[in-house]
Amino acid sequence: MEWRNRFGGNSIERQGNAKAIIREIRNGDFIIISPNIDLGLKDSEFVPFFGIQANTITTISRLAKITGADACLMTTTLKADESGYLCEIRAPLENFPGADPKSDTARLNQYFESEIRLRPAEYYWVHKRFKNPPNGGSNPYNPSI
Repeated sequence: MEWRNRFGGNSIERQGNAKAIIREIRNGDFIIISPNIDLGLKDSEFVPFFGIQANTITTISRLAKITGADACLMTTTLKADESGYLCEIRAPLENFPGADPKSDTARLNQYFESEIRLRPAEYYWVHKRFKNPPNGGSNPYNPSI
């Protein structure tokens, strides 16, 4: 955890720390949540990701609703000379959150897809994004033989 904080950030463990995250937001602090990985079935919904129903956390929508915080997309892009990355933080999403966390989460996945399609080699594909298939289906990373 220490290496994540080396630039002055404050990493918060995901499990059981909703109060700490809400406190950071209400203090006006900037937080980053990466919802495009499968973190398990708790607090998540199955929404499309590249045409496949992917288990995705609904945290962004729920926190935005609870705190009134803006949700902004952040992308990192490898510099042309490969000497580092450029980070872009966009304007807050309009009409976010909506009435339904599942719809909001599907909307976020659409944004991620559009960005990933621009630079597919830069996406962190090692995350097992589809490890929890809907309806108890087989795990594509560990199929039953």
